[in-house]
Amino acid sequence: MHGYGVNVGVIKVVVIKSIQEKIDVLKHEVDVLRNIYNSMDHDGGRFNTAASVLEERIKQLEFDESFRR
Repeated sequence: MHGYGVNVGVIKVVVIKSIQEKIDVLKHEVDVLRNIYNSMDHDGGRFNTAASVLEERIKQLEFDESFRR
């Protein structure tokens, strides 16, 4: 990720500089959520749903970005 981080107390805030960086971050989060979902033996549907919602958002951003080029 090419954004830069700013430490605010114990929380690190990441500044995203481009749409592609946002897409990359969301793809990483989808991977994290899918790994959590796949490692659970029950009651993990919320992680699967969250990953699916992020995938839809990624598609929207990629579509919008295709018109900016």
